[in-house]
Amino acid sequence: MTIPTFIGIDVETTMNANEDIGLAHPMHPDNRVVAFGWTGTSRTHVTYDADHFIKNIRSIPFEYVFCGHNISFDLMYLYKESTVLKIKFQDHKIWDTQLAEYILTGQQVKFSSLDELCIKYGLPIKDDKIKKYFQAGLGSDKIPEEELTPYLVQDVDNASYSRDTVQTSYREQTVSSHRVSNGSFTCNNRNDV
Repeated sequence: MTIPTFIGIDVETTMNANEDIGLAHPMHPDNRVVAFGWTGTSRTHVTYDADHFIKNIRSIPFEYVFCGHNISFDLMYLYKESTVLKIKFQDHKIWDTQLAEYILTGQQVKFSSLDELCIKYGLPIKDDKIKKYFQAGLGSDKIPEEELTPYLVQDVDNASYSRDTVQTSYREQTVSSHRVSNGSFTCNNRNDV
């Protein structure tokens, strides 16, 4: 089995909804994407221009797999952003590091944060400075680009690295097993993951 090429994606958004539904709720009409991040073949890219992001994502080959942490959040924003993006992402396989961690731990780790996975797998942790903006109820539109851009790059990189690390860790655990079954997830050999 050929190991696919993974493209990490993440978005940073406004936080204009109310506390009842969650400030960053993707379906709130006043919320939008502020910054788009994705991994390329040699580096991570960030843009604040939706058209630039769409152009780059449209050119990604069908056999590539998009990955992210709690990627359903990002996808809801991206589907709202553009029908082109909705069609593109629905035509590709998706790897969610949060869901993978849940499944691969036998449903013991629920709703892991990306930082928790980074600590567990020895990856760099993001700068807490940006979290303080979010804790104060400020969306990404209120954060200076020179602070937000490196934060988004680290998010995309960590989601990509944690996907590699979770996958490698799982392979190491199952090398001696001929068949591992866990709910709806089945691995027949170490190359299935």
